[in-house]
Amino acid sequence: MQRSILFIADSESQLRPAYVVASHLARHLNASLVGNVVPQKSGISGRQVASAGIECPLVSRTMRRLMEEETPLNFDVVVAFLTGTSLLHLLTRMQAMVGLSNQQRRPILITGYNGVVYERHLEGLLWRVGYDLICVNSKHDEKQMSAWLKTLGASSSSLVRTGLVLAQSPASPAVPADATQSEADPKASNGRVMDSLDDQDEPEEERRKTLLFATQAIVPKLKKERLYILGKLVQYAEQFPDRLVYIKPRTLPGERTFHQEDYHYEALYREIYGTWQPPNLHFAYGALSSYLDKTDLLVTVSSTAVFEALSRGVRGAILTDVGIKESLGNHFYLGSNLYATMDDLIADRVPRVDQQWLNEQGLASEDNLDNLSRRVDALLKKQAKDGKLLEWPPIFYTAQYAPHLHEATTPFNSMPAQRIFEAPRTFVDNTTRKLNKLRRNPTLFLKDAVRKRTTSE
Repeated sequence: MQRSILFIADSESQLRPAYVVASHLARHLNASLVGNVVPQKSGISGRQVASAGIECPLVSRTMRRLMEEETPLNFDVVVAFLTGTSLLHLLTRMQAMVGLSNQQRRPILITGYNGVVYERHLEGLLWRVGYDLICVNSKHDEKQMSAWLKTLGASSSSLVRTGLVLAQSPASPAVPADATQSEADPKASNGRVMDSLDDQDEPEEERRKTLLFATQAIVPKLKKERLYILGKLVQYAEQFPDRLVYIKPRTLPGERTFHQEDYHYEALYREIYGTWQPPNLHFAYGALSSYLDKTDLLVTVSSTAVFEALSRGVRGAILTDVGIKESLGNHFYLGSNLYATMDDLIADRVPRVDQQWLNEQGLASEDNLDNLSRRVDALLKKQAKDGKLLEWPPIFYTAQYAPHLHEATTPFNSMPAQRIFEAPRTFVDNTTRKLNKLRRNPTLFLKDAVRKRTTSE
C-alpha cells in the first residue's frame, strides 16, 4: 500500500517550508502528498501559493473541520508548520483521536521551523516537544536545545538535524518576467568566494551584476528606516546603470502575511518618487528561487533568504545601517562576517562569509532532509512490524507540570473542537484589535472596513 503524507500550514511564511519537508519525504518514501492551508484572517493569496512552488493537491480547511472529519488519521505522516499554541492543540487532539479510534497504527507527527530561530528559542521548542520528530536547523541549535531539554528532564531523542529547510528548496529555472536579454550573465561570479570588505581589487569581469534586496514584513519597522534603505538602493542603481537592482517585497501591496506590514516598500517608493524609476531598478514578485538563479548579491536586514542565497554560491550581505538589534533579528549573524552598510556596497565592498559559522548554522553537508527521511522510514517500519501503535513522545506542557497552560490549550473534555481551534474573541478583544490597527495604519483600516461592508452587502 502506498504511503501518504499530509502537510498543514497556517500562514504564507509556514507554507513553503512545510511543503519542502513534506515533498522531500514524499519523494524518498514513495508517498502521495496533499496539503492543507488553514484559513486565517491574514489569508494566503493564489499568488503566494504559486510562489511557494506547490505541485500537489492543496485544500483549505479549518482545524475544526480537519479534526471533526478525523482527516489526519488517514495519513501515514503529518507535517505541521503552525504557530506554537496551534502545534500543541493539534498534537493533543491527535492523541485523543488516536486513543478513541482503536487503530493499530497512527500518523508520524513532524514539525520544524520556518527559518532561523533568533527569538523565543526555548518557548518555541517547548511547544513542539511531544512530536515524533522535530526538524532542527543546525549543530548550534541542536546542541542548545538538547542541553535545555536535559536540564528540564525531557528527552531530546525527537530532534533531527535537517539543516535550514528553505536552503534545500529545489532551484527554479524560471526567469523573472521583467528580465531582459541584454543583462549581464549572472552566473559569471556565483561560484566565487565572497570578497572581504577591504578587497576592492577584483577583476572587472567579476564585479557584481545583479543585486537583490530581500525585504521583510516588519523589519525594519519604522517608515524613516525603510525610506533610508530605499534611497540607498536608488543611489546604488544610479551609480551602476549596467547592473540590475531588484527589490523583492514579501507581498504585493494590500496582500497579507503572518505579520502586518504597515509600510510596503513599493507603496513608499511611489509616495516619494512617483512614476520615476531608474531603468535598471525593478520591484520583483514571485518565487525567490527564480531570482536567486540570476542574482550575484543578496542584501537584507535579517531575512533567512540570505541562507538560500549562500547555499547556491550567491554573495550575501546583512545591513547594519539601522543598527544591530535583537528586535531586527540581525544579531543572529554575529560571527558570520556578513555585516555591511549600503555605503559599503555602493563602494563595491562586499563581505566574505565565515565558512565555519555557516556550517554551524545549518549549511554543513551532513545537515539535510535525508536525515529526516531515514528516521521517518524507521518509525513507519517499526510500527508495521510491531503491529501496534507507536508510543507517543512525552509532551512537556502536561497537566502536572503546567496545569493552567495545559487546561487553557488542551481542554478536550470541557470544550468542543470549535473552541479549541477557533476560540471566539470577546468584545473587548475585538475593540482593542481594531483600535490598534487604526492607530498603526489608518488607511489600511479604512480600506478593510469598506471591503467588509461591500462584501456583506
